[in-house]
Amino acid sequence: MNRDELSEQGMQLELRQETGGPRYYLDGKPLHAGDVLQFRRADGDWQAARYEYTWRRHEGTLNAYLICAGADGSEQAIPLDGLSLRWPPF
Repeated sequence: MNRDELSEQGMQLELRQETGGPRYYLDGKPLHAGDVLQFRRADGDWQAARYEYTWRRHEGTLNAYLICAGADGSEQAIPLDGLSLRWPPF
């Protein structure tokens, strides 16, 4: 399967341990707060969203999520669990 086909299907997140704590990677590239990704909606279309996370060092937990605009213009937080994700095509 080539890169374009993978991008159309969505890519898997990988959680890696780094010196400063855990970090998610998408398609082998590290995710940083504020990165723009796309997720596949229930209707099959892709929607842009902003990647954000909370790292609770004392608990050792990473809470990662996407922020996207709702239909009314408000921002909505969406957990990453089960989402098909990709980097936006350029």
